[in-house]
Amino acid sequence: MCSNQIAWNMSMRRWIGAAGLLGAMSAGTWPAGAATLLDPPVFASQNGVLDIMMIAMPQPIPTISFVPPHSSTAIHPTGWVYQICPRPASGLTCPSGSTTVSPYGGTRLALKQGDTLKIRFVNRLPKLDPLKLRHVTDPGEANLFLNPTNLHTHGLLTPARAATRSDPTFGDFVFVTVFNSANGIPVPQTTHQHGPIVMDTVDYKITIPSNHPSGLFWFHPHVHGIALNQLVEGLSGLITIGSVGDNVHGDAVNTPWPDANVRHLMLKEIQVLAAGTIAFDSGPQPVANGEVLHQEDPAFCAQFPASTSEVRQGSCPGQDDSFEGGNNYTGGKWYMTVNGQTYPTIPITAPDGEIWRVGTGAGSVSWDLQLVDDATHQPMTVQLIAIDGVAVHLPQDTPPSAMVKMAGGRFKTVPCPDVPAIGSTLPVCVNEIVMMPSSRVEFWVTYRNAQGHIVPPPRGASATWKMIFRCVSLKAKLAAESSARAASVRAARAPKSNIV
Repeated sequence: MCSNQIAWNMSMRRWIGAAGLLGAMSAGTWPAGAATLLDPPVFASQNGVLDIMMIAMPQPIPTISFVPPHSSTAIHPTGWVYQICPRPASGLTCPSGSTTVSPYGGTRLALKQGDTLKIRFVNRLPKLDPLKLRHVTDPGEANLFLNPTNLHTHGLLTPARAATRSDPTFGDFVFVTVFNSANGIPVPQTTHQHGPIVMDTVDYKITIPSNHPSGLFWFHPHVHGIALNQLVEGLSGLITIGSVGDNVHGDAVNTPWPDANVRHLMLKEIQVLAAGTIAFDSGPQPVANGEVLHQEDPAFCAQFPASTSEVRQGSCPGQDDSFEGGNNYTGGKWYMTVNGQTYPTIPITAPDGEIWRVGTGAGSVSWDLQLVDDATHQPMTVQLIAIDGVAVHLPQDTPPSAMVKMAGGRFKTVPCPDVPAIGSTLPVCVNEIVMMPSSRVEFWVTYRNAQGHIVPPPRGASATWKMIFRCVSLKAKLAAESSARAASVRAARAPKSNIV
């Protein structure tokens, strides 16, 4: 089992006051070196419009420090990020300053129903070594090593609109490919030319319908043959439509759930190599210390730690898989991050806990997650709020087996004590969540005992968010405070819709 600990300083405080949390922190109860989790930077619409520039570009990852074998010098591997700023009046460069961000962990675009999302999208990605790239010899894919890219707003219910003479902007049109002219001019292909080719920049205009459901979505590249490589390098971010309070109310105080008590978590993973030789489709190729294996290998590290002395906190060590016909990844590391951070802490100071909105920015990894009480070593119960951008709403007579089937077996449902059914809404509680590539899930986190009841946590209580088969990265620390009352949340009826 891989425990990636989300230092989750979860103070189950039922009233305002920070003495318990501050005391726990000053008493040194946090994991050594653990940083407090930061929410992704937010670009929010104003007066119905969000108008930004987005530049896909390489950048060292400051939150990942890789120390190669036989070295004491840390390397910050270079990933690919979206640099985002309010759209400048002219040019294809974001200005320096606080209005420009480029976090590896991702950015959140906050929109409302009826908004228009305008993006000037720029490709500044580096050219790739074709000998380290799949599909480059496939029919029509000879230009892949030039690293073309584009943008897809995954889950949004918007038209896939191509540009026209009267409107040169694109909607969510995944067939346009944007090339960086610094990498060379693409050679025309006689087959598999999926759509228009543009150089350096393209303008997107995406209108959010006025009846669009509130929820969590995400954006990422979608060029056939290379999208997975770009995801692995870090290109993804979150989109929110509306707010959690549109679908969720407290029960004790029947008002919309406050945005201040909501966290957004983006799960990403990246494989960093030690110097050596790695076999690609083209044959063995040399790799350097700190090089990112964007042609990801699921055999990079062992599924379980070699011994109890191996503590996995946001990463797992590369293994020698050559005896199975694979590669020797010894000395490398597979990092699992939350908002770009490895092994962060999460202080929860809200009286009634928090709602976590979690998205996966991985292209091939499934995250099998449990929040495990460190004292009892048992998984804790959380209440499920939404799946893939759609709020959970089940009739009261829905049997557990039907819940599991409708969710595709991605959750282990458990009893939901202390959370009454409200109207026709049946609360759904789980203690295990499987997040496949592209999935999103939202759930309510508050302290519960082994029977799932909401109770005041014992002083010094802690929990760890664990990835059962590999690693996530989070430790949840629960600073003890007394509880004035138990609270619950409910999901409102979700609009009927299909997720794209």
